[in-house]
Amino acid sequence: MSLEELVSIERIEFETSKERIQETYVVVDLKLSKLFKEILKELKKDILPLLDIEILLYALKSVPFTDEVVGAHLYEQLKECMLYQLYGKTGEWNCKKIGTCLKKLRSLVLYDYMVEGSLQLSYDDKIEWDLMVSLILKV
Repeated sequence: MSLEELVSIERIEFETSKERIQETYVVVDLKLSKLFKEILKELKKDILPLLDIEILLYALKSVPFTDEVVGAHLYEQLKECMLYQLYGKTGEWNCKKIGTCLKKLRSLVLYDYMVEGSLQLSYDDKIEWDLMVSLILKV
């Protein structure tokens, strides 16, 4: 993860094995356009940045698309891929296909948005969200 706007502020782990039980992250002034860019850069290297993609999907729930039907369809496909971990189970979903889907979604977002807040990631990969997505107003 190369996002400097995503900072781990608390990590709880087992003392002996160092296995993570829970980790809290703060997201500060993260532009949606940068999030897209960073994820696509990682996908080109065949690295699947799971947490970054989860943050992007959470943010995209609050963002209108220029074509809502196409945007909603792409969003649901990607959400299903992440939810059921299809990227690891079938040959249908790979970094290239996820990247193509994200590029199409990015083209359907008309404005840039700011993502801020926090999230708590548990050992069972359950995430508690406290993120806000707001439109960036240029003055």
